[in-house]
Amino acid sequence: MSRGLVVILVLAGVCTSAGAVEAQPSTRLTLSAPQTVALGDEIELEARLLSGEGRPVPGAVLELRQVGAVGERVIAQETTDAQGTAFFVHREYTVPLLTLRVAFRGGAGQAAAYADAVVPVSGIELRPSVVMPHSPSPAIKGVLFLLLGSVWLTYMYAASRVARVALEDRKPRQGGRTR
Repeated sequence: MSRGLVVILVLAGVCTSAGAVEAQPSTRLTLSAPQTVALGDEIELEARLLSGEGRPVPGAVLELRQVGAVGERVIAQETTDAQGTAFFVHREYTVPLLTLRVAFRGGAGQAAAYADAVVPVSGIELRPSVVMPHSPSPAIKGVLFLLLGSVWLTYMYAASRVARVALEDRKPRQGGRTR
């Protein structure tokens, strides 16, 4: 299986302590993934976490996340070895274009970092109609939630009006008769 370096992303973290803003030392996370896989193949990933000065960061917990249109889900965790390296094997996928993210949450004087790999999967017939290589922002999720809520409230209002009209039709009228 051929592996290629997919993405290197460096993030500088900022932490607040007693009202002061301190810059945390940057970290660099690299991720190696296969260029493509066939349906049913294991996806082997190698992640390496380095300090801003290029030294390995041992003992750091890295998370493997599957990224999709509805967000991210953590599917595995590994701890880096003395060389700052962690290995992951991913077996569960049903989409023709799989986005995997390895993330370091930061800590112990190190900034958070992440790296993404987009792996095409051959053998899956269905192509996505909309490719979203990232999670929607919290603002977009909020708007979608509000839209869904307004549709639900409109439905509930209409259903209550129909029920009220139906109950009023069943009440006895002045002549004592029911319709």
